[in-house]
Amino acid sequence: MWCLCLFLVIAELSLVSAQNCPRYWFRNNEESYCYRYFSGLQTWQKAQDICETYGANLASIKDESENDFVFKLQGYGCNNGIWIGLSDIVTEGTFKWFDGNALVYENWHVDEPDNNGDQDCVEIDGSRGVDYSKWNDAVCTDTKPFVCKWFLPL
Repeated sequence: MWCLCLFLVIAELSLVSAQNCPRYWFRNNEESYCYRYFSGLQTWQKAQDICETYGANLASIKDESENDFVFKLQGYGCNNGIWIGLSDIVTEGTFKWFDGNALVYENWHVDEPDNNGDQDCVEIDGSRGVDYSKWNDAVCTDTKPFVCKWFLPL
């Protein structure tokens, strides 16, 4: 499945504008951000650390369009959970973006977040069929692919 996903992501990203973004980073239309999908499985904190090495953060999401863009970076037909930069690590039940952006859009699965088993970090969950690309709180030490978001200085 990973080989198919990788092939599909390469084909899909050829349709995305990379204007002014570094190599392997992709711009969502006219947004001032570049995004990069990392297929290597990492904990939430390790994923954030990797993003920071690029001057980026785990992706924050402001609307449905951005949510769909971030989820589709892994390629069509892929249903992996993807770490994003939302968590309630600091205060249980109060979700905040790591990059400080305001939480103006939410896309939770029904009955989520549920904090089942100390789940403090958020993934875009592609494993629930029709309800794909909804958010799920997950255990931060789980390992998942992730998406970094970098501000594009114009």
